[in-house]
Amino acid sequence: RHSPEHILMCGWRRDLGDMINELEGSMARGSTVTLLSEVEKEARDTRLGENSRDYHRHLKNLTLHHHVGDPTRRKDLEALPMEKYDSVIIVADEELESNANSMAADSRTIATMLLVHDIRRARSSELAAPFRVTSELRDTRTRQLVQATGISDYVMSHNIIASAIANVAEGREVNAILREILTAEGNGLFLRHAKDYLQNCTEEVSFWGMAARARDVEQVLLGFRSKSGNVVLNPDGKSKVRNWSSDTLIVLAMCENRKRGARQRWQAAGA
Repeated sequence: RHSPEHILMCGWRRDLGDMINELEGSMARGSTVTLLSEVEKEARDTRLGENSRDYHRHLKNLTLHHHVGDPTRRKDLEALPMEKYDSVIIVADEELESNANSMAADSRTIATMLLVHDIRRARSSELAAPFRVTSELRDTRTRQLVQATGISDYVMSHNIIASAIANVAEGREVNAILREILTAEGNGLFLRHAKDYLQNCTEEVSFWGMAARARDVEQVLLGFRSKSGNVVLNPDGKSKVRNWSSDTLIVLAMCENRKRGARQRWQAAGA
């Protein structure tokens, strides 16, 4: 997105400084990140700077706002301008990181998620922007519950880390690919409205045709998400013509910040 975004991040984890650095690299100037956690403000600078990390002290695109409170308490959440946030990210508490505590961590995550949605509904007349919630989950049983209700996007952080380590162990060259996709500096995975690639909403095109249109704007089409929420990667029947107007495309593309930097370098080289 080219316009500034406002994100609420609930909870605290050890690598929060790295997460803020990734957001800094992918968000527009003027964006804000509000941190709601029980960690005292005086301790946050030190904890964000653990292991010689000092990204949070040199932010250009983001401004950090600190609030002390329990993300599972309605009173603490209601004290925030919930209607102003574009996104809410709920991370699993670091005190409950062990596998034995995975359900307890997910219980707190779900409680925060439900409270956030309820507060937003109560202030519906004030809403001015689309809203999304992304939650970090630890237990597969919780994932099935969230998946069935559809009340939040979710990330299974342990599964992603385990899969990345397994892939690198199988072939070290995969590390460069994962670094390219999973960091703000590289190309990334994006969801794009399919109608942006169509001449009109009634046009019918094959998957190959949509892939060619994505290629024309320096993107790689990987799959799509249907209106019902089903995700299809590398679909069968790529030559079959169909209507895409209600679908969302999954593409591999250069992030906007990097694209602008590359364009500036090309222009300077041409001059």
